[in-house]
Amino acid sequence: VLLREANLRYSLVRLRENAESIAFYGGEAQEAREVRDRLEGAVEGRRAVLGTQRNLEFFTTAYRYAIQILPVLVVSPLYFAGTIELGVITQSSGAFNSILDDLSLIVNEFEGISRFSAGLRRLTAFVERMEGYQRNASNATFVLSEAQRAKLVETAGDGPPGFLRMLGKGDSAAPSTPPVPAPPSPSPLPLSDGIHNLELAILSGSRALAIDDLSLLTPDGSRLLFANVSLTVRCGEHLLVTGQSGAGKSSMLRAIAGLWTRGSGIVTRPLTADTMFLPQRPYCALGSLRQQL
Repeated sequence: VLLREANLRYSLVRLRENAESIAFYGGEAQEAREVRDRLEGAVEGRRAVLGTQRNLEFFTTAYRYAIQILPVLVVSPLYFAGTIELGVITQSSGAFNSILDDLSLIVNEFEGISRFSAGLRRLTAFVERMEGYQRNASNATFVLSEAQRAKLVETAGDGPPGFLRMLGKGDSAAPSTPPVPAPPSPSPLPLSDGIHNLELAILSGSRALAIDDLSLLTPDGSRLLFANVSLTVRCGEHLLVTGQSGAGKSSMLRAIAGLWTRGSGIVTRPLTADTMFLPQRPYCALGSLRQQL
């Protein structure tokens, strides 16, 4: 059950981290099917656990009531035969319950013992995996050289004990100056009517892509990335968009794909089934190679 729930959480986190790539590839249906299958597996596992807990509760409850009646059933024939008195039955029942309570620890605490054993197995597997990973020197994230180790100094002052800082050329171990507060964010720009994304089976004039007066804002509307961009790409032509980081190259691709509508303008392109977008981050759906294809 825990494995199925962990697989479900992994699918949801992975879906959130790769949402843009999934939208570019059009893999929403496949991802939804994968998440639904894992959700159904987690639900079935939880149902099995609830059924087991129900059966265990039936057994423990019946056990508690049975041990109250059992000593009376054993001693009652002697009472009706006149061999013992009525008080002996009460004494026998009390002595039997006192001894049985000490011997019924496993039955009464079976659920707690099982939970403790499962947690202990998970922690043991985690510790063994971490120790095996650390023993392999090739798994080190980085290795400091002797010169870099010499630059590691322990700072004094307001820093916590054992706090280390890498000193560069001309630096000292003096406490750093307090951070300067960030300037207030600018007010959002006026909202526009949005970007109109048109998909046509056949574009006129042998066009493969047409953009008319495209202006793009950041998602919060605080900054204009570019304005009034128009271009036409005909069949067989190639277009390379270059610019500095943050100029809006990837944002233009999102606008062409229809993922980003904050702005204005018209984008005319072929149908989604005839268009392939390659995101910056590689992405593969969960499953076999046949399912990928």
